[in-house]
Amino acid sequence: MTKRRGYLNAKRVLQFIALGLVIGAAAYACTAPTFAGAQSDSSGRSTFASRTLLEAQGPAILLLFVALAAVVAWPLFLRGTTWAVASFLVAVVLGTFAILGAMTIGALFLPATVASIVAALLPTRLRDHTSIVSEAV
Repeated sequence: MTKRRGYLNAKRVLQFIALGLVIGAAAYACTAPTFAGAQSDSSGRSTFASRTLLEAQGPAILLLFVALAAVVAWPLFLRGTTWAVASFLVAVVLGTFAILGAMTIGALFLPATVASIVAALLPTRLRDHTSIVSEAV
C-alpha cells in the first residue's frame, strides 16, 4: 500500500522561506532610509536628508518587487517535473537579480537566493527509507 505524499516537503518549505525573505527584503528596501543627500546654499548652510527607496524611485519600484515575488512564488503552484524546472529557473533569476544589483539593493535578496538555490538542489521526492528496511526484514 502506497502512501500519497503531502504538499509540504523540505523543497516547498524552503521555497516558502525564500518567498518570505523576498517579501521581507522588499519591505525593508521600501521603508528603510537608503538614500542620503546633502545640500548647501550660497550662505554656507548645509542640510542633510535621507529618503527611502519608495520616496526616491516612486511607486514604480513596487512593480519590480511584486514581479520578483511572483517569480519566486511560481513554483509553489506547480507539481512534478515542471516544479523542478521552475525551481531551478527561479534560483537562476533570483541569483541574477541579486548579483546584478549587489551594489544597491541586490544584497538584500542574497538570503532568499541561497534558500532558492538550496530548494532547487533538493530532490522533489525523498526516498522512503522505511520501506527499504521493511523489505529487508
